[in-house]
Amino acid sequence: MTETDRLVVVISPVTTFYDAGWKTHVAAFPKLGLMSFGDTADTAVSRLKENFREFIHVHRKQGVLEDTLNGLDVRWHWADEYPEDGPEYEDTNRAEGPPEAVPVQRTRVESLVPDAAWNPANDLAMAA
Repeated sequence: MTETDRLVVVISPVTTFYDAGWKTHVAAFPKLGLMSFGDTADTAVSRLKENFREFIHVHRKQGVLEDTLNGLDVRWHWADEYPEDGPEYEDTNRAEGPPEAVPVQRTRVESLVPDAAWNPANDLAMAA
């Protein structure tokens, strides 16, 4: 099975906050360099998931997905090798409707905590 055929699961800290100056909600996957905005926190997170899906797609298409993920400070697995005791994750590939795969641990945090093992207080596990 090649990299282009495999679903990848990324586990990384996510932060959401309200920017009073810009009057918008912000969601960020800092370790992936991804950020999104919205009128609500849910909109910002939804857009962040779209950005994540595109990030995975672009790096996969260029043939550098595995190297890119290995170079970032994130935990990741191929879904077919995902540990049974790993956190639940959401498959972001569905364009419409609710996620079909394993439900995600949804989080709302104001700041990041140091990355260690899975931390449901600030980590999000997403697949694309």
